[in-house]
This record gives sequence, C-alpha cells and structure tokens, in this order.
Amino acid sequence: MNQKASSGYQRAPATTVLLWLWSRLHKFAAPLVALLASASILTVQVGLAGKPAPQHGSTKATWLWEAERLADARSRTEIVQFAKSEQVGRIFVQIDTDAEVSHYRQFIRTAAEAGIRVHALAGAPDWVLPQRRHVMAETVEWVRAYNRSAEGVERFDGIQIDVEPYLLDEWKQEQTRIAADWVETVKQFRQLVDNAGGLLAGAALPFWLDELRSPGRSVTMAETIMSELDEVALMTYRNRADAVIGLADKELGIGNRIGTKVFVGVETNRTDEGEHVSFYGADSSELNRQMAEIEEKLRNHRSYAGIAVHDYTGWSKMKP
Repeated sequence: MNQKASSGYQRAPATTVLLWLWSRLHKFAAPLVALLASASILTVQVGLAGKPAPQHGSTKATWLWEAERLADARSRTEIVQFAKSEQVGRIFVQIDTDAEVSHYRQFIRTAAEAGIRVHALAGAPDWVLPQRRHVMAETVEWVRAYNRSAEGVERFDGIQIDVEPYLLDEWKQEQTRIAADWVETVKQFRQLVDNAGGLLAGAALPFWLDELRSPGRSVTMAETIMSELDEVALMTYRNRADAVIGLADKELGIGNRIGTKVFVGVETNRTDEGEHVSFYGADSSELNRQMAEIEEKLRNHRSYAGIAVHDYTGWSKMKP
C-alpha cells in the first residue's frame, strides 16, 4: 500500500486545485485592480490641474495670428473646438503685450483641458537689427512675467519667433551682414528663453536656409540657426506631400543629427506665389489626404515633430 494513502493523503481533483488557486489570486487581485484604477483617476486629475501629459510622436499644430480673437469667450471656445476636431496638439498664439492678460489665461486653460498646448508667437523682420532687438527681449520678458503670475494650466510652454529678415530692403543690399545679424539674434533669443526658464525656444524658418552659407562658418544657415533652438517650423509651403517632404529633407537630416525637432508647414491662405504653394481653394479632405501622406513618410525621422498648418483663419474657412 502507498504510504501517503495509508496516512490519509488523497490526490485532489484538478478542478479543485484550480478553484483553490483562483480564490487565492482573487483575494489579492481585487485590491490591486482598485489601486490601479485609483492611480488612473489620479493621473487624469493631475493632467487637468497642471499641463496635459507630455506628447509623444508627432503633433499637429497651427498658428493663430489674430490675438484680438481671444477677447471674446465664444471665439476662444470656437478656436479650441476646431483645433480639437482636427486633432491639433499645439497652437502658436500671437502675443499682444497690450492685450488683457486674462484672455490668454482663459484661452490657454481651455486649450489645456482639451489636450492642446500653447506657445507664444511673435516677431518682425527688423528684430534682427541690433537697434531693434530690445523689442524681442521685452516680448520674452512679458512671457516670463506672465508665466510667473499664471497658474500651471494657464502657462505658455514655449516661444516661437518669426522674423523673416529677407523681407527687409537691407537683405538685397547687404545679405551677408543681415544673415550674421540673424544668427546673433537667434543666439540672443536662446539666452533670453533660457533665462526665462521652463520654455521651449523655436522659430519659423524658410526651407531654403540649407542653401545659404552661414557667415564665417563652413556650415549652412539652417544648421547654425537650428543648433540654437529646441524646434523649428519650416515654411515648406506646397500643396503636394512629395513637394513638402522634398523641401524638408535636409533640415530633417540636420535635426536627426543635432537633436532639433522639425515641424513641416503647409499653407491654407491665398498667396500670390503660385497655385502650387497653398491649399487655398481646395477642400479640407484634400488637405487631410496630403497631410496623411506626409505623416506616413516622415514619422520615422527622429527629428520629425509634426505638421504645422498656416494658419487657423485659413484652415477654419476650408470646405469639408
């Protein structure tokens, strides 16, 4: 006779063993599930109380140049609702230092609750001139002071400058000097933003800077300027995906190498630069189709930040 059997031991059926194991697991699993659920709720609450959770991968962005739109509560709501419906994760909003501060606070809070981050937007061609850089410094100081007085959910996440000094008369006459001033302006901007603290430094740039030699250096203006910034938005304004991608190729390569993020831009407003430049007159479905192709072909670039649509006004007027 088996010794275990003689001592009263009997093998339990498999179903009995499984039921016993489940009872033990269930005892510990229930509290664990509850704990995880509580953590999820807490995460959501923290996201709403502060800034949205950090975004991963690419982000769709747009520019809002008309700061006066923020003065009206209905307009603020419409902008955010449109942006959310188009899956926008970033809005560059023009800074008017004379505007009512509460309008920015209310807009940024509403955008944050919709998962949209807001960056300050400012600039003018003459900002690159030494005698006009104080305007840039004053603007960055305004953003710094604003953020310091605002609650976390109402703060700007970054500043983008749009200077375009090639629009100055001096560019045609003294391109090398103005180009050097441009580089110096971006360097000073970087320092100002660093001193402000807690902000990303960005700039809107033309796509052709990869063809222009940086004064006194063996690299292009594109690389020199990009090396000073966290991100750039390229004005790769074309109405075909392959054309946009082609114009952004070198900057994406630079970004991959030096760690600067790159938005590629598309235009929706009327322009006198040719029909190939803008989606003006096209349906939004065509814009979406081209953007989907851009996203598909660029998403594997480490430097690719997403697509920036210029601008809210033109985009929101497009037919479905």
